[in-house]
Amino acid sequence: MDFLASREFTISNSEISDTRLDALSGTQHWKTSATNAVVRDNLIVGSGTNSSPTDPERLPAPALASLHAGTYATVRGNTLVRSAYTGIRADKGSVVSGNHVVDSCLVLDDGGGIYVQETDNDGIIENNVVQNVIGRTDGKPRASTQAVGIYLDDLTSGVTVRQNTVSNADNGIQVHNAFNNVIENNTLFGNRVNQLWFQENWNRLNPAGDIYGNEIRGNLFVPTTPVPALYQLSEFSFPSRFATYAGNLYSGLLTSVVAMNSWKDAAGEWQNVSYTYPQWESSVLGSTGVAAALAATDNTYIAPKAYAQYRVTGTNIIPTLVIDTGPDGWKTWTSATAPAPLSSASCPNAPCIRAAAGAADSILISPNFSTTKDQWYRLSFDLRTSAAGQKVDIVIRRGGGGQNGFSSLMGSPISVTGDGQWKRHAFIFKANNTVVKNNPATLDNGARVDFGGIKPGQAVEIGRLDLVPISSVEESTQIRLISNPESSAQYIECPDAELAPANCSKYVDLRTEQPISWPATLLAHESIVVFTQERSLLDSDQDGIPDSQDSCGGTTAGLAVNASGCP
Repeated sequence: MDFLASREFTISNSEISDTRLDALSGTQHWKTSATNAVVRDNLIVGSGTNSSPTDPERLPAPALASLHAGTYATVRGNTLVRSAYTGIRADKGSVVSGNHVVDSCLVLDDGGGIYVQETDNDGIIENNVVQNVIGRTDGKPRASTQAVGIYLDDLTSGVTVRQNTVSNADNGIQVHNAFNNVIENNTLFGNRVNQLWFQENWNRLNPAGDIYGNEIRGNLFVPTTPVPALYQLSEFSFPSRFATYAGNLYSGLLTSVVAMNSWKDAAGEWQNVSYTYPQWESSVLGSTGVAAALAATDNTYIAPKAYAQYRVTGTNIIPTLVIDTGPDGWKTWTSATAPAPLSSASCPNAPCIRAAAGAADSILISPNFSTTKDQWYRLSFDLRTSAAGQKVDIVIRRGGGGQNGFSSLMGSPISVTGDGQWKRHAFIFKANNTVVKNNPATLDNGARVDFGGIKPGQAVEIGRLDLVPISSVEESTQIRLISNPESSAQYIECPDAELAPANCSKYVDLRTEQPISWPATLLAHESIVVFTQERSLLDSDQDGIPDSQDSCGGTTAGLAVNASGCP
């Protein structure tokens, strides 16, 4: 249905299915848009696609959005299923409320379940449920999709995004060169890359960059793989102007890393820093230039308070701190001609090693070891930097050999910032590949741990290091999004009632850690996140190691511990 240039009209309670073009079209480039439309309570299925959900091809044909109602529109209570490109496009001054968007971007990429654009848009996107934004790589130079749940694109400003639920997009919400928007009280769950992504590659309106002044408050960020919830990227400078953060909740069920920054420094080199929650909370970043003490005001890090999420299932696979030029010893690497010095050091509790940078950035490299694809591991280590504020990048990667290269086995590197004192650090990861040490078939040297980013004039010391296999976090911790896309309250049964009924009594609300009584009552457009607490993993001192394996009970809260539960 094409209603370009129409004014003051209503489309309601209709069903539109299997259209070759967009289902409802009130906006086209270079044409007068519809205005003040009311589009409510419609069912739109298969816009720009054929009727097969497994084979949605139907182009060539233009596709903008299944539903784009023009300017100052009210788009409420609609259900959209299987969109070739964007589900709902909201133009200036529109209210998009209470819609359910399922399976969008099936044919085209770089779109969203709900998409907005333009400066002084001043629209509202609220109480929508957006699920399964898929994306396609056909015709793209890179084999990765860019499919977004709610997309604030080029120079969008004045938009309020509140109380929405987004799941299974590449990025739950993307802010692309957009400024002065409010993102509040949303639930962003299980999005494949990040829950919230800021991408700045324009400075058309502001020489410093076109992302600034956004407010991020009261949101729940829940990754279901061990990836950072937030990612801020700028092609111009450190992203300190992007947003203020207040009252958000960050899940710590699968990773302690909550955020990552990437930016080009003054020399044009890319820099990457990841943040655990304490680092994020204390960084100036969290408050956009306000004093560090006020950063990330009243945000909360959610981690299980009484139960661990895994058991240690094996012994340390890097048991030595021996310095050796062979594959079973520690070594350094630098691009400079002279090697980076490596030496033994005297440390408080055990032998340790010290690596000083050479004439160029240097890396401290562990002995080689083997990894198994999809196996979870826990890495913990004692680290002291030579100076306060010194950043060290940690990555578990392939160690070369043959044609195998040095790809990461854990996803993005982890960054820690030292203060010149001994600190223990710990994190978990799932290996994304099997690498066998000294494999005669593949010629792999093995996997390794790199401590990188050691700049000239800097040094690091590593004390006790434990890399141990742990039980599957997915098996011990089931994480579920329970959502109600309907316009009235609903009773929701336990999601595992048929296949794993024993889980039902273990579910607790992630926000409150209170047990869930089934059926759960959810209000219209409401969602909750629940997860299982495995009673056999009781963790009285909340250090991540279950009591049954904890040699140092009563650890002070907040201290990182080794695989035996000792600081």
